[in-house]
Amino acid sequence: MHQALRVLGRPKDASAGAAIFIEYQELTSGSLSFKKPGNIEVKPASASAYLYYCLGQIGELVRWEEWSKKGRFQITLISCQQAKTVGFDHQKILELLERCKGPRTEIPAGLKFQIKSWSGYYQPLTSNRILAVEAQQPEFWQELFGLPEMAWLKEKIKRTGR
Repeated sequence: MHQALRVLGRPKDASAGAAIFIEYQELTSGSLSFKKPGNIEVKPASASAYLYYCLGQIGELVRWEEWSKKGRFQITLISCQQAKTVGFDHQKILELLERCKGPRTEIPAGLKFQIKSWSGYYQPLTSNRILAVEAQQPEFWQELFGLPEMAWLKEKIKRTGR
């Protein structure tokens, strides 16, 4: 991350070396793409120091291509928990991704669900004596069963009624 900021940022004072001017308005639509589950790719032509800074607050830098100034970040349970400590709740994370994605790009439903879950938006599931599971927010089930990976469970519940 430091390497990315050093390359993209402008030091305030050459002798200090650490301070960087970061302009909030440098976030532009179309800067991000979502190719692999949980991964956010930054398109090099639209990369800014502030974008890399924000992504460093909510995800882990997993790849950096020096020659193209292209980075890939991964959203994880740990990165979402760390993001909360610096003021990024699920809503702010999703707003950042919405602002920086392209107009024809959708944030994958699985990524949205993970961010909400890992950021603590959804309350923990509870089990009862009859082995029923209850979610505090109704949209939890809609989002969960909307994921392609969960289609098998949705079908099983429909068939058995359990």
